[in-house]
Amino acid sequence: MMVSAATAHDLHQSTGGAEYNPDTKRLEVSLTFFADDLELALIRFSERMISLREAETEKADAVIQAYLNQTFVLTEADGAKAAFSWVGRELEKAGSPLGEERVTLYFELSLPSGLQGHTLTHSALHSCFEDQMNLLSLKVAGMKMELRFTKAQPSKALSTEQPASIHAGPK
Repeated sequence: MMVSAATAHDLHQSTGGAEYNPDTKRLEVSLTFFADDLELALIRFSERMISLREAETEKADAVIQAYLNQTFVLTEADGAKAAFSWVGRELEKAGSPLGEERVTLYFELSLPSGLQGHTLTHSALHSCFEDQMNLLSLKVAGMKMELRFTKAQPSKALSTEQPASIHAGPK
């Protein structure tokens, strides 16, 4: 495992997509990270060695799920958290000149009443990198919103009525 490679690149950014499915009443999410960055966060979170390349995928998946339950949280106004369902992950070799691997995580959040009035917190990797930025493209009822989560602003109030209020800072 090459956790020291996590500092080899200057870009500390994740990308992701989320789409609300009105039929299943779930937010379907995919998040992509540099594999070494995510491993570093998981090691710090769990205080044990974690490899995304190990044959024991259940061990890593359990830690990933626990980590996401604390760093990607959708809450209602009353503080209730949306129920989390793990789908899986995919490790891909990067085509970048640095040859860095990326990992994409797939999961769903149960939203029986839709997104209106919820707050989304996406603080993954913020504990590892001061400049970590998490970008998320959110699709709801034909609208697309681009969200940016930083250490200084890890949460966004979601509204399907006023998409402009969701954007964080300049584009």
